[in-house]
Amino acid sequence: MHWEDEGLILAVGKYSETAAIVTLFSRQHGLVRSIAHGGMGRRQRGVYQPGNLIRTRWSARLSEHMGHLHAELLMPIAAGAMSSPLALAGIGAVSSLLQLSVLEHDPHPRLYDQARHVLEHLAQAPGREWLADYARFELFLLHDAGYGLDLSQCASTGVQEDLCYVSPKSGRAVSQQAGEPYRDRMLPLPSFLHTDERPFDAVKPAEILDALRMTGYFLEHWMLAPMDKKMPVVRQRLIDLISSVALV
Repeated sequence: MHWEDEGLILAVGKYSETAAIVTLFSRQHGLVRSIAHGGMGRRQRGVYQPGNLIRTRWSARLSEHMGHLHAELLMPIAAGAMSSPLALAGIGAVSSLLQLSVLEHDPHPRLYDQARHVLEHLAQAPGREWLADYARFELFLLHDAGYGLDLSQCASTGVQEDLCYVSPKSGRAVSQQAGEPYRDRMLPLPSFLHTDERPFDAVKPAEILDALRMTGYFLEHWMLAPMDKKMPVVRQRLIDLISSVALV
């Protein structure tokens, strides 16, 4: 059997002298691990890099086999990020979280579109304009996994204005007035995640850190812990790099 699809390369490992084991997140076929002949060779090594967007042809005798894939490069995202440690950490964080959360051969086309959008933005503007998109990606990842947060109104009063906290117990937004007595136990809710219409390049690094503190809590405690998995180290690397920017 065989199929064609587009996908994002998440990881590449050595299979033989010239062949690679490639972990691919494809739009219509989900997470796939397959062998790419020539993937470790000089001519194809630049194609098979984490973060790259490809058009792929996959084939195997049976659907449950690892099979083989052949890639055509659509966008060299890895090359666009090569000069930026922040962008490289972003590729690593997106790739690692997808590998932890998505089952093999389980399509998630909307999640794929979100991941592709972040990585394309990252490659085109490898500064820090893409960071707000990345925070939204983590929020959508929770939603796609069935752990969607309710950020539309205050859990206590029902008001839709002045929402600035999230309850770690319910995952629901809380207004400043209702949450103030419990602020030490609340998670931050930056406005750009739910109502802010500012362009993403106007979002400050400190706001990104607040957003990742909030999404990170739910990713760790709601999504990963029940599967006995831990947050990827590269995500902390991304946070450390954003923190260094925020201090400038």
